[in-house]
Amino acid sequence: MAKGKGKYAEVLGELPKTFGNDPKYQDTVNATKAKLIEQIGESRTKERMTAKYAALRAKKDALEDAVKDVNLYIEAYSQLLAETFEAEGTLSLTIEEGTLRVQHEPYPTVKDPDAVRAWALKNGLERKMSLPWKTLEGLVKQRLLDGMEDIPGVKVFNKIKFVFTKS
Repeated sequence: MAKGKGKYAEVLGELPKTFGNDPKYQDTVNATKAKLIEQIGESRTKERMTAKYAALRAKKDALEDAVKDVNLYIEAYSQLLAETFEAEGTLSLTIEEGTLRVQHEPYPTVKDPDAVRAWALKNGLERKMSLPWKTLEGLVKQRLLDGMEDIPGVKVFNKIKFVFTKS
């Protein structure tokens, strides 16, 4: 693959390349790649594959927009149903499609992260504590750019991804 000209081009040099997939998922991807190679044969040009990629991305974007709309309506109906069930003292309702029941459960929100951290350390949960993924990723990238050592316990790869910009 041609060497990129991006922000990290100078620091990625010898890092092993990866697509970052779980091995089982990568097996499925490899099987799909083999089918595609068989199907497209001689027409496997970068232009045709890029056009197909663009079409698939557009399809994915449209589906994600549709899912956002559906999720909005599900949440609105959930809140309306909660109000109605509570007002009428209903715990469950069975209709032809299935049964809907109300379930109440505790839902925590962190108000004081320092207090939660102190409690976790005091209660032997330090191994359960970790940096949020985006924070760790940002730290690793900045340390690479600054020429600093890797963070202990972290293996850094050259992840291959494509960035598609619509025309």
